[in-house]
Amino acid sequence: MDSSRPRPTKDELRRRALAAARARLAALRRAGQIGDEAVETVEGELRRIELRAFLGKLYPRQPRSNSDENPR
Repeated sequence: MDSSRPRPTKDELRRRALAAARARLAALRRAGQIGDEAVETVEGELRRIELRAFLGKLYPRQPRSNSDENPR
């Protein structure tokens, strides 16, 4: 790995992965290998991934303490 370039952040890696997924999705659609319904389904999943990442930044998960557990 080139040490002169900074390592990409998790956000940057996520953006790259989503962009690659969308590019491949568009290519499959243009080639007629998948239809509109499949594109809409996958695009919805990609949007949910983005939304979960965004909300995770706004509301990070708090570590659970032992007192949070329900005793049996």
